[in-house]
Amino acid sequence: MFGAAVARLRNAAAVRARPGILDLAVIDGRGVAVVATSWWAAETAAAQLDIAWTETAADRASSATLAAALQAALGDEGAHEHLREGAVEAAFGPGAAPLVEASYTVPFVAHACMEPMNATVLIREDGTAEAWCSSQSPLTMRWGVNRGAGWAGVEPASVACHVTMTGGAFGRRGELDVVAQAAFLAARHRGRPVKLMWSREEDIGRGVFRSHAAARLRAALGPDGLPAAYDALVAAQAVQQSAASRTLPFGQGGSPVGDRFTVEGLEKAYYAFPARRVRSRHVPSHLPVGVWRSNGYSFNTFFTESFIDECALAAGQDPLTYRRALLRASPRHRAVLDRVAAMAGWGRPMAPGRGRGIALEAAYESVVAQVAEVTVAADGEVRLDHVFCAADVGTVVNPDAVAAQMEGGILFGATTAMMSALTLDAGAVVESNFHDFPCSVSPTPRA
Repeated sequence: MFGAAVARLRNAAAVRARPGILDLAVIDGRGVAVVATSWWAAETAAAQLDIAWTETAADRASSATLAAALQAALGDEGAHEHLREGAVEAAFGPGAAPLVEASYTVPFVAHACMEPMNATVLIREDGTAEAWCSSQSPLTMRWGVNRGAGWAGVEPASVACHVTMTGGAFGRRGELDVVAQAAFLAARHRGRPVKLMWSREEDIGRGVFRSHAAARLRAALGPDGLPAAYDALVAAQAVQQSAASRTLPFGQGGSPVGDRFTVEGLEKAYYAFPARRVRSRHVPSHLPVGVWRSNGYSFNTFFTESFIDECALAAGQDPLTYRRALLRASPRHRAVLDRVAAMAGWGRPMAPGRGRGIALEAAYESVVAQVAEVTVAADGEVRLDHVFCAADVGTVVNPDAVAAQMEGGILFGATTAMMSALTLDAGAVVESNFHDFPCSVSPTPRA
């Protein structure tokens, strides 16, 4: 349970007496580590631990209670305003243009890296150290060793970092938790390298997650059917504050209000909206949230591009034609959209039960458009048949790397949208490993 502390180890003596056990340690009051001569000896001993945990305020939290908190935050009270252009309130006032409104939600999700979290740390008697870790940040590795070693007097500058190949990451390996824990243990066993490995159950159930999120989007349609005003409000747990409070050496992440990661992809600056407003609400939970592939874009692009389809439907227009009209002042984006539409043969009739959708996003200096072809079975099950992708990433140095990024992103996004979610019951994550991590996510009804 996140937030729980170790009250006592009921069978510590019995675990210490097992063959190959070298050490049994409580880390930071909130975790227990077993050090042994082999991973298997440590793993089997850890499985036998009988730990009494303290109660927490989140012991009765569930997916339902956390989702309700998100929905409650979608009211107008207390939202932080990130952007305002034009007379938004007037567009939604009495006698205003036809209104389109929709709400969307996404769940908490894990990184579910193929390689479980691990790190090896060696601390010598002279206070120098080495760390081997598949980290996204050597600087974070140094801070982690310094924090984990604590009293050992290991300064960040004295840590030699060996960054190994990452077995999947996308933000998870920017954290310092595993290397800090390894350093804590290495400080107890100076002169010997200590390799710490989390089980996959540990990482999926008690790792760092992408926040769940909910959004309420509104548009006032003009005579041409295009939005005369656009209003976006998203509720989520602030990523920047949560991640910075864990990873920065001074331990402060600043205010969670107005978190920029929360609204990434929400403003749709390239669409020609005469008036627009973007707001956010920070909704805290007991779960740690962090950087996750594409951050706010991972849910806001789904929210906003789905909403553009809602607007096109209300206006009785084709989704491609509708977007092209909105991109009248954005030729670069329109060119990418036209390219993917041509690749997919947009407008070509499809067999019964099959359909296609189109979406566009500009993120991190690149513009990407995709068309997805799907088959919908009689029972509503959706099968993803084909994805077409066009991208303008600027100067391309390695075309194969760009293709790999696009292909990997498509697989990552499709898997997340169709199969991935974390469920909470009595405050804890229900899913444990790959056998129960892929799950069916019921579609959210249109509001």
